[in-house]
Amino acid sequence: MVSAAWSRFLPLGTFNQDLKLIFISNFIGAFGDGLYAYILPLYIRGLAASSTDVGFLFSIFILSTALTIIPGGFAADRFDRKKVMILGWMIWVPLPLMFSFATHWTQLIPVMGLYGFFISGLPQALTL
Repeated sequence: MVSAAWSRFLPLGTFNQDLKLIFISNFIGAFGDGLYAYILPLYIRGLAASSTDVGFLFSIFILSTALTIIPGGFAADRFDRKKVMILGWMIWVPLPLMFSFATHWTQLIPVMGLYGFFISGLPQALTL
């Protein structure tokens, strides 16, 4: 039934096993990261931050996201894509702990930069 619905939009055999794994992992990752979008500002406000401070942290996040896309493309062409993906994931893995150990909003400045580095799609974009 599901494959019949997909066949209307995509030709049969479009998704090989690698693409299916990439789509599933991106869905799971995006679902978890999507929860951060609503909870993180409240968490930052709980760390004695004003609305301006929350905006400042998210500016760091967006700036690091924007600045890592083009270098990520060059890195994908120059180095092994799998190694670049693993590097991006290694940077991201300690971030939830860094968020949880923060006692003041100023401690989140480097964390938001690293979070923007991962969320920019660098590891996922390199696989395509």
